[in-house]
Amino acid sequence: MLDLYVKQFSFFLTAFCSLFIGFFLLVQNINLYTFSLKLFAFFLTFCALWLFLKKKTFDGKSLIHLCAAFFILFFPKIPLALLPLSIGIYFLILATICILDLYLSVKNHVGNYFFLTLKIFFYFFLGIPLLFSPLWNLKYVLIVLGLYCILFGIYSFFVFL
Repeated sequence: MLDLYVKQFSFFLTAFCSLFIGFFLLVQNINLYTFSLKLFAFFLTFCALWLFLKKKTFDGKSLIHLCAAFFILFFPKIPLALLPLSIGIYFLILATICILDLYLSVKNHVGNYFFLTLKIFFYFFLGIPLLFSPLWNLKYVLIVLGLYCILFGIYSFFVFL
């Protein structure tokens, strides 16, 4: 019985976090995104120093934290270009999964073909431009990502109910 409550709470938490992140991405501007990147770099540096003080030696984890922080702070354009590329790859992977799901649904004569076909076109429509033009205006990328998070949050909320 407790497992059921934990699962339900995880759906609610996923829905809440996805909706929050989606609305945050819709209202923020690019300056806030770059500020968030710098804040994340300082957090990584703090984690690396904390690990060093705790263990009295630099291990692989703290070195990775320091390298990532250095990379984010001194080459800020690269994470800005990698965000659309990684989101494009993610959408294309989701489209491939939906194609496989559609194939299995047609083979087994189960499911809603229209909804799956719509999802395939949606993911390809968003994924291909992001993959081949990663320097697309970051403002639009954040809007697309925000809308996706909001839709995912709504879906998770309905699963919760």
